[in-house]
Amino acid sequence: MKFKEWNEIAELVGIAAVVGSLIFVGLQMRQAQEIGNAERRMMRVANEIEVQNAINEHADIWVRGLSGQELTEIETVIFINLVLTKSSYHQHLSNAAHNLGADYGEQAQVREMALFLYANPAARAVWVSKQERTRKANPLVVTARRPSLHFADRVRSALATLDEAQY
Repeated sequence: MKFKEWNEIAELVGIAAVVGSLIFVGLQMRQAQEIGNAERRMMRVANEIEVQNAINEHADIWVRGLSGQELTEIETVIFINLVLTKSSYHQHLSNAAHNLGADYGEQAQVREMALFLYANPAARAVWVSKQERTRKANPLVVTARRPSLHFADRVRSALATLDEAQY
């Protein structure tokens, strides 16, 4: 064989090696993405379990609080924290969906929180009170956030829609 033929064979082998390594890198990236998605799903389930466990630990306070029954001062603190924990959970999922570009997931969390608050006026009163305290205490922080991440504003808007429709 002539040197030119060997050179062409070497170039083809080099091109095949580059293509093979690119395919391998692509497969590794896909696998890393699948692992990341699985980890995200596991964390979501773990967080949901934690929220549910907190509610389960204080089920009597949760039920009485949601029904608007009288609570002691300590029970009131527990109820407020449970409502805010639930809200934080949905806000976190909404923001995570936003960061992943999943508009449907972001909207689903807003709707789920709004429906919960609409169905539970005592929880809604806690949530609205917290939002108002936050707005009064941090007006610059609230206005500096990106509009797409205004979870509380979007929940408030969904609640207004539910109130108007009187579901």
